[in-house]
Amino acid sequence: MKNIQKIGFVLTLVALTSVGCSSSLSPKVLSDLPSILENPISGKEVTLRGKIVGQIEECHIFTDGSNKILVHSKDEELSYNPDTMVEISGTVEKGIMPGMHHFEGGHHGNISLDTMIMVNQFQVISAKQ
Repeated sequence: MKNIQKIGFVLTLVALTSVGCSSSLSPKVLSDLPSILENPISGKEVTLRGKIVGQIEECHIFTDGSNKILVHSKDEELSYNPDTMVEISGTVEKGIMPGMHHFEGGHHGNISLDTMIMVNQFQVISAKQ
């Protein structure tokens, strides 16, 4: 009887361990840039794929191919080539960004300056030579 209890206990541990491992290996859920721009929520964690296509002041311009948003990293220089696909993760910040208030109406071209992604992780997905 004790052996059956031990086997049951071991099987339970194995099942719990595999549930924990499988959830940590699940693929990242990418955020939707149009939704972020339409309803920005400060502090929301997001992950986006796209390209860094320019720079304004200390911020970079990120695009998913149809929309653009400013991104900023305190810890990492976001060197860019507009042909390089990148993945960024960070938090949404709302409000006119410091140093950007001099742009008329809170816009620079078709880029809203009142929403930004504060990048805490940056990864090159593919680069063209």
